Amino acid sequence: DFLVTAPDAIISFSIAYISAPLNVCLRRNDSREGKQHIPSHVITRMDATIEPPDESKPYASFEKFYLTINNATDNVIIGGKTFHDIEKCINESLQSPIQA
Repeated sequence: DFLVTAPDAIISFSIAYISAPLNVCLRRNDSREGKQHIPSHVITRMDATIEPPDESKPYASFEKFYLTINNATDNVIIGGKTFHDIEKCINESLQSPIQA
């Protein structure tokens, strides 16, 4: 809808891709209760469907600026360096907007 209403817009994209192996996601999910617990088949389907950013794909200009955060262990601490990397990724995308 946005591209229809603002076809000449100049926009920026940046992606924070958080990566964790399927077995880690399922184990974490098993420890959740109530509304926080997600059916296992949904997580498995998401794992098979979601792809990491790939700026080499045709028409993937929105995947040019990304940061991958490895969340494979239970001890991941998002600290100052990670926030700095996220800020840098966002700023780089703002410096190189794409035409809608």
